[in-house]
Amino acid sequence: MRRLAWTVLAFAFATTPAHAQEVLPSKIALASDQPLAFILFNPSGEAGRVRSSEIIRIVSELVEAHTDFTVRVFDADEARGCSGRLGCIVRTVRRDYERDDYVLPNGTVRPFAEHVAKLDREKVAAPPYLIVMSNITGGDSDRMTITAVDTNVTLTLYHEALRDDPNWQRNVENEVLARAVLARPKRGTVREEFEARRLFEEYFNNDLRRRFDEAGHWEPFGQIEIDVPETGIAIDVDGVTVGATQAGLTTLTNVVAGEHTIKLTHPGYEPFTTKVVAKRRDIVRLKPQLSAVASGAAPALRQATLWGGLGVAAIGAAITVVAIAGQNDDVMTLCFDGEDCGGSDFTTFGFDGGATPALDGSVNPPGILVAPLGYSLALTGATWSLTTLLFGEDGDYPWLQIAAGLVVGGAAYGLSAALD
Repeated sequence: MRRLAWTVLAFAFATTPAHAQEVLPSKIALASDQPLAFILFNPSGEAGRVRSSEIIRIVSELVEAHTDFTVRVFDADEARGCSGRLGCIVRTVRRDYERDDYVLPNGTVRPFAEHVAKLDREKVAAPPYLIVMSNITGGDSDRMTITAVDTNVTLTLYHEALRDDPNWQRNVENEVLARAVLARPKRGTVREEFEARRLFEEYFNNDLRRRFDEAGHWEPFGQIEIDVPETGIAIDVDGVTVGATQAGLTTLTNVVAGEHTIKLTHPGYEPFTTKVVAKRRDIVRLKPQLSAVASGAAPALRQATLWGGLGVAAIGAAITVVAIAGQNDDVMTLCFDGEDCGGSDFTTFGFDGGATPALDGSVNPPGILVAPLGYSLALTGATWSLTTLLFGEDGDYPWLQIAAGLVVGGAAYGLSAALD
């Protein structure tokens, strides 16, 4: 089914006008499945100088340009009851966690590490970080505050907090501010979109960069360059189709450092699979040797020549053995004194070893020589099989191999007959 789908795709591509084919990108950015949570509060509820959609776009561009995260936007209404408490906002965002699932009958709780292990085991991509933004609108400017928090540290503090203290929630919130916040909150007043972008760029480049770099999330990518002669070859990375090649060089960007499985598929070529190791801020160059898919009658004829040659060789060998076994040097041919009594050293198919010696050559009459025919067939068949096996591709017709076998076999029989 997959081969059929790609055949249809290739046909559609081949019949597409040249100007439409040019839309295939020479660079393909791999999407990350590592989420980073973002939530935007607007306490006043009024439209701001910078639209919310623009703020989300700015944050997404910066995050995805410098880290291996993809921004996941959460609805602020779901966390409005938190009244700005970070611990509460984190628990609203981290829907994968529920403390009651880890409380034992005696009131103690199993370690939070068990929850992390469960997420790994079930391959759940929970956001390890949360960016909270408050945009107080109204007047001739927007007042923005940006805070980034480690969600796992926050949940650990909440998970391990002793509930017998009446002030435990306030204590947890203070601990979150002291231990889970990645950098001092960034504040600024903006009137235009470019001012909002500059505020976020300063926060990312000056405040978050060090923390993300230490955790291996800041610009962790490498690149993979794939050099192939064909346009439209599907590219799979770790089992996910990410795009298709252009003729020449196609570059995969945003490749997370580590080992990756690259698979190239196309109706005209055999599937190509290899493993590459991407390195941070490095380029891996891949120039695969693609093998054309055998098509038409050529593969069938090559198989017939290969296996048919073995059969012909076996028949020839059998005829040769029978001819040698039937040879009888005691049989005499009558002749007159002084005449040439020489005859064939090889028996023919008319040979009769039990016949009475006669002058007319009836013991071994002229005809096809049995032993030369046998080893000539053996040589012909062996040449067909060996040359087909050693030379040419699956899609090539074996005309040369067939001709070579006939020449070798014919020459062997002709030379034997001439020397006899």
